[in-house]
Amino acid sequence: MIDELTGQPGQATVAAPKEEQPTETPQEGKFAGKSAVEIATERLAYLAGFFDGEGCIVIRYHNKYSTTRNITHSVCIKVTNTNPNPLLLLKQCFGGSMRHVPAVGNHRESWSWIMAAKQAYLALIQLYPYLIVKKEEARLAIEFHETRI
Repeated sequence: MIDELTGQPGQATVAAPKEEQPTETPQEGKFAGKSAVEIATERLAYLAGFFDGEGCIVIRYHNKYSTTRNITHSVCIKVTNTNPNPLLLLKQCFGGSMRHVPAVGNHRESWSWIMAAKQAYLALIQLYPYLIVKKEEARLAIEFHETRI
């Protein structure tokens, strides 16, 4: 008999079956060899692209009543989508709040991620370098927040 391992005549031995190895470890895969800064940069670029396509930037009017009438304005950003996963990633990275809108009639269920005031301003500053479509709106919103104080 021929030994399968050595190819020499003698007593046949059978190679032990290979154990299945995971195809990716935490050090491998799409983030292999990348620094935390590079990973963060990729994530910000992705979120900015998602925000560019699905998000909106508005200046909200607030009319607060207490003992005196107090009218204020603040920056608000919002993204609505039928897939909650990118919105959860936005919330994980920037904070804010999520809202679920159940399906009604012909409209599918959706989720919204919303931020206002200083939180929205801070998120826009981080997203700004990667924005394309909403870059001018973001610049105006950032300027508005900085000059309203």
